[in-house]
Amino acid sequence: TAFTGEAGLVYRPDHPISVFAHYVRSYRHANLEELLFSGPATTGNIVPNITVKPETGHNVDLGTRLRFSKFIGSLSYFNNTYRDFISTEVVALLPDNDSVSQAINLARVRIQGIEAEGNAPFFAGALTWLPYANVSYNRGTVLEGATPLTGVPLAENPQATITPRRVTAGGRCWFLQERWWAAYGVRAQTEVSRVSPLLEDSPFLIAQDLFGLQGFSIHRLAAGYDWRKGGQRVGLTLSVDNLTDVFYREHFQFAPARGRSVSMSLRIRGIR
Repeated sequence: TAFTGEAGLVYRPDHPISVFAHYVRSYRHANLEELLFSGPATTGNIVPNITVKPETGHNVDLGTRLRFSKFIGSLSYFNNTYRDFISTEVVALLPDNDSVSQAINLARVRIQGIEAEGNAPFFAGALTWLPYANVSYNRGTVLEGATPLTGVPLAENPQATITPRRVTAGGRCWFLQERWWAAYGVRAQTEVSRVSPLLEDSPFLIAQDLFGLQGFSIHRLAAGYDWRKGGQRVGLTLSVDNLTDVFYREHFQFAPARGRSVSMSLRIRGIR
């Protein structure tokens, strides 16, 4: 059993500007793999731990939103503090240079950051343009806890592999009564600069751990045609993802992402 809930408040002193606050009490029970899985893993072995406690959190968002005729944006700060944070770590070393990992509870972890986003639509000739951008800064810190292998305190050390800076930017344009359109976007993450001692001091580093620390930039190009009449709609889209064919691995994912891909989609909708 757990007590969860959320509450929010929006204050609008002036129509184009509003201030908001949002609170959520979160709860996550350990999944079946964390509780019961036993067997070989990518490195070493994993043993079950049915004593893992549920993870609870206090999550707060504070910020402001702006809405003008030529600009829409927001600026916000978030602070998520978790108790009994669930993490799978090395808990024992074996004589044959092998390891044993297990899901454990770190006492307290805080993940916080600042995020800003905005878009500014405008007209130029027969084209409608919509440039947009989203920028965020993130920081994770262990407030209480210890290395399960050695018992060394982890307080004030980095938590996991939190990417410090992320940027998503691009633009979209329409012409000929918004039927033809084209779009370009880029998603970039900087290299992880604050590495957790649980990873940095581990004697069992593997490729996926190191790839997960790297930064990357992924580009996407797309174009299409949308036809609408009443409730009838037909849309055709051609897109190229990972335009520069970069080898990268999303953080917290075990396998590298696919390379450049080209796709075409057709959407048909009819309402009588």
